[in-house]
Amino acid sequence: MAPVPGGPEDHTPPKLVRVTPDTNAVNFHGDAVDFRFDDVVSDRSGPTQDLNGLFLISPSDGAPRINWHRDHIDVRPRGRWRPNTAYRVTMLPGLADLSNNITKYTYSFVFSTGPTIPPFGILGRVFDWSAQRIAPNAMVEAIRRIDSTATQRADSIVYVDVADSTGQFQLGPLDSGTYAVVAYIDPNRNGKRDVGELWDSTLVHVTTTQPYLEMLAAHRDTVGPSIASAEETDSVTIRLTFDKPLSPDAPITPSHFRVVRGDSVPLTIASAQTLAAYEAAVEKAKADSAARADSLAALRDTTARRRPAPRPAPSAAADTTSPSALKPSRPAPPLDVVLQLAPDSKLPPLTQIRVTATDLVNLLGYKGTSMRVFATPKPAPPPDTTKSDTSKVRVPHDTSAARPPLTRTGGGRP
Repeated sequence: MAPVPGGPEDHTPPKLVRVTPDTNAVNFHGDAVDFRFDDVVSDRSGPTQDLNGLFLISPSDGAPRINWHRDHIDVRPRGRWRPNTAYRVTMLPGLADLSNNITKYTYSFVFSTGPTIPPFGILGRVFDWSAQRIAPNAMVEAIRRIDSTATQRADSIVYVDVADSTGQFQLGPLDSGTYAVVAYIDPNRNGKRDVGELWDSTLVHVTTTQPYLEMLAAHRDTVGPSIASAEETDSVTIRLTFDKPLSPDAPITPSHFRVVRGDSVPLTIASAQTLAAYEAAVEKAKADSAARADSLAALRDTTARRRPAPRPAPSAAADTTSPSALKPSRPAPPLDVVLQLAPDSKLPPLTQIRVTATDLVNLLGYKGTSMRVFATPKPAPPPDTTKSDTSKVRVPHDTSAARPPLTRTGGGRP
């Protein structure tokens, strides 16, 4: 199929004109939810080019069945509609018409196969915690806890949603109760949490209309952290990078580390701290040094006491409306640790250094012990003082070129 030749070009995405059943309908006993459009839509839309991934049914019993009928699409669950159950059916952005104009908005409709619709739900936003940014298109699932020991059973109802462009999601309608909520960043858009994907989970007690959650997706697994790389930043400083984030709640002390030279001589560790704490300490030391210098200069300059204090520059208001301005409430979990050695334990050049990290804790509370060996670089050569700096050599001025030639007056030979 292709656009009909001739006539004006079509640049308008297909418009949704009617949904059956209507939102907030009750006692629905039909076979499918029907989405009708003002134009013929393409059956090769969506991330998989076959309409799959463009529609969600919550609660879910698997991928929905989707049937295309030119200008309307019907959506039904994998099995049958559950009796006396409230559903939310969502159409995600990405549906195209025959001119490849693509819809950009999300449409959700709520109805019930019973006489009522529960008044509860869960709102929230998903963040990529380590990157400190929102996570659009993240998958979110909620499962009601049946008892105090299990979070899921074979017959458990799974409520699902996909975060919008600002990372926000909405689950429900729900009955009151306790729900296990899982959010994960799904880069391959397959609707499943694969190994290595960033995720977060929490329990929420739904007793108010719509509690709000902040989901912090990060690398979580049952294997403890290990050193991915180690390098010398100066003669008394070592930077370690780990293969997964460390728990921000677990202390990091010099007792967790051991630094040994190639000749098995241990080096004394004066401090161990996260990279963020180390950089903050460096910036504070610079600010304190600059403040002391300014204070000494002000004491020497007696005219400074008579000058009026400068007005502070107006600060630009933060743009909180942009999605890029949305940040999680907690700083990123540490991935780097900085070790500072004692002054008498400097790193010798051209030497193998072995660093061991013991019982460091990841985000799930699992501990890991690892070791890494690195070589210190060759020392920088001292400056060569035997060569003169030609830029500072003063060239004598040639005054003979400006002097007029000597001439004799009168007789005789010149």
